[in-house]
Amino acid sequence: MLNRLHRCLLVFVILWIGGCVDVTYEKQGSFVHSADESENYGLAVISPASHRFVRPTIESALIDKGYIVVPHTYYDAIHARIAHQKTLVIQCSVARPSRRLAFGLSWKVTCTGVDFNSGDLVYDGRGEHMGLRSFDGINGAIMAALENIPQTGGSGRMIALHESTNFFSKSGRRRTRDRNDSASDEFVHSGTGFFVTGDGHLVTNAHVVAHCRQVAVHQPSGPLFNATLIAQDANNDLAVLRVTAPGVAFAHFNTRTTQGQYAATYGYPLAGLLSESGAFTDGRISALFGLRNNTNHLQISVPVQPGNSGGPLVDDRGNVIGVVTEKLNALKVAGLTGDIAQNVSFAIKAQMVTAFLDLHGVDYSAEPNDEDLNATALVERLKEFIVKVYCQRK
Repeated sequence: MLNRLHRCLLVFVILWIGGCVDVTYEKQGSFVHSADESENYGLAVISPASHRFVRPTIESALIDKGYIVVPHTYYDAIHARIAHQKTLVIQCSVARPSRRLAFGLSWKVTCTGVDFNSGDLVYDGRGEHMGLRSFDGINGAIMAALENIPQTGGSGRMIALHESTNFFSKSGRRRTRDRNDSASDEFVHSGTGFFVTGDGHLVTNAHVVAHCRQVAVHQPSGPLFNATLIAQDANNDLAVLRVTAPGVAFAHFNTRTTQGQYAATYGYPLAGLLSESGAFTDGRISALFGLRNNTNHLQISVPVQPGNSGGPLVDDRGNVIGVVTEKLNALKVAGLTGDIAQNVSFAIKAQMVTAFLDLHGVDYSAEPNDEDLNATALVERLKEFIVKVYCQRK
């Protein structure tokens, strides 16, 4: 009995000591350039290459230093507008942990700051920290690695995506933010869309733009456009928008489909986790009817994720044969059947889309492209008329 009590007491003491171990072993960092030059940096961009688990801590550290921070999810939309700003691109990488003492793991982080315009390295910092939990250790190491970035003298905050249109004047100088702005004004990535006319009409899902006060679209290589909602049909999950962008590339429709036919899509799934530049996936038309024999839908084996909604389903020549709308909930199906359904997704048939456009007087190309395309050429074709869709919630 006494030996058991001793063992319990020993375990308690070890855990108590371990809980008290929360030590930063190293704080190193300096601007490569002079302090005077470093003070000109008031804007910081979080590199998409930084792991998603560390981005919030990087943002918090930079805001505390007075920086106006551009989140990684807005990088593509804003990068073309900050060419004349003194802007730091911050990237932090986490090394494999090493064991310190007997109580935990010590995490090492390296953070670099690169000049947005020149690509020159201007800040190099390293931090090492050990906490009882991995999360504490990583965060502590990040804060240590960014410890020596100087204060800007300003008031730090996150930038909202809608400010990318008005945040910079033509001269490239930063504009001030209206004090009535709030974080609720921010645009968030909502889905995918595609142009159907050269006058700027585009199609997406109705659920992508539902409850949006304002909608915006952009391609990674182009500017951000505010979009106007022309019409929507919640029952068929379709919406048509318009932007002021004459001369844009647009899709062609093909309303003839067959079971087993090749199908593909290009879109922007899982924003912040997968590639910001878009993702291409392909498969087959599994069935000519959707869930519960829905005659308006196609069942497809093309892998889709949240963010693909509203994107075009195309044939091997890049013609639109449908609009991606949903995927089967594999967890719910597994609960009902005991089996996990794989690659079961659905698209609205092209006939439904063209009928919707006809109803609202929107022109489109009903003449399919007959040019044979290899996979690379198909992807490049799709990039021309597919856009990210952003929503500013009410």
